Amino acid sequence: MSNAPGASSSQQLIPQIQSLLHAANWTIGEIDLICLAIGPGSFTGLRIGLVTAKTLCYAKGAKLVGVPTLQAIARQTEARMQLEEGRCVNVVVNAHRQQLFCCRYVAGGNRVGMGEEKVSIVDADDWLSDLDGKEVLTGSGLHRLASRLPDPPVGELAPSDCWSPTTSMLATIGRERASRGEFDDLWTIQPQYCRPSYAQL
Repeated sequence: MSNAPGASSSQQLIPQIQSLLHAANWTIGEIDLICLAIGPGSFTGLRIGLVTAKTLCYAKGAKLVGVPTLQAIARQTEARMQLEEGRCVNVVVNAHRQQLFCCRYVAGGNRVGMGEEKVSIVDADDWLSDLDGKEVLTGSGLHRLASRLPDPPVGELAPSDCWSPTTSMLATIGRERASRGEFDDLWTIQPQYCRPSYAQL
């Protein structure tokens, strides 16, 4: 569903949910699990998305699973490229202020991106200088770095359709966690901001 010109995410989210439910011939009462990306990313987008998901889960008695955004990108990169076990996947997302959210994952079946890895915030220059040539590079942060990557690139670039999390991968990871009984608590789950907002500085 395309965004209406000038409409904010908060204005469009509920109508889009209603539209998707209608297309699937579902009622909102049939939802028993909600999976969503919990960041890092836009402060406003993360807050709106999580509050909406928590409200729906509370109202309908559904379960909630939050999926780290960089984890989803790593998993879909591994699946898309059919990476061999042990290959390092270096995921970067734009953190603004000339910085990147960065996390490294190790491929190998479903082990890649199981939530044990820690997201760090690095300067773009430092990230570029730290490339070792053996990693698979992925993530939406590569869009702003494209003109600064060495030619040929230091490392293997993942296809650009892997660089942002897809709903199907969020659902896949969410269902895996749900099958193990790993649900998030509605009252304690928080977005992964990774740092304070401008207003808090």
